[in-house]
Amino acid sequence: FDDCNTFYCCKWIPILLKIRMSLMVFTMRLLCTGVPYIYSSKMSTLNHDFERDPRVTFMYSAEFTHYCNDKGIDNDSPTCGKVMLTGNIHKVTDDDELKWAKYGMFSRHPITKDWPIGHGFYFYKLEILNIFTLDYFGGATKHLNITEYLNYKPTW
Repeated sequence: FDDCNTFYCCKWIPILLKIRMSLMVFTMRLLCTGVPYIYSSKMSTLNHDFERDPRVTFMYSAEFTHYCNDKGIDNDSPTCGKVMLTGNIHKVTDDDELKWAKYGMFSRHPITKDWPIGHGFYFYKLEILNIFTLDYFGGATKHLNITEYLNYKPTW
């Protein structure tokens, strides 16, 4: 069930996880909150990694919106924008939040509610500690304010 890559780097660099969007859930209470959730089995190597070190980075590319493809930009080019959300991942324990995570996952991916109970699937949530973007050459130097990010109200 692991559809990601885990990289262990230097002690000071958080573990980097690239997780396919199909295994991600974003809470959508009226409008998106921008907080990533994952649904993972206790049998997954991810869970062992989380227990060892909860620091993770989720990286999303503009490729997921088809923007880069539509503009003829290669997904691996720094000009195809990317955002990285870094923080600590925790198991969701609040009943209301758990109901919402289940709704988000199971409404988008109904097959997941029938995954084997014995595999011990849980929802995890990212506690965002840093947000930075890469949208051009020169490295990820644009840090976003977390409060502004979480309070952003899309106009669409």
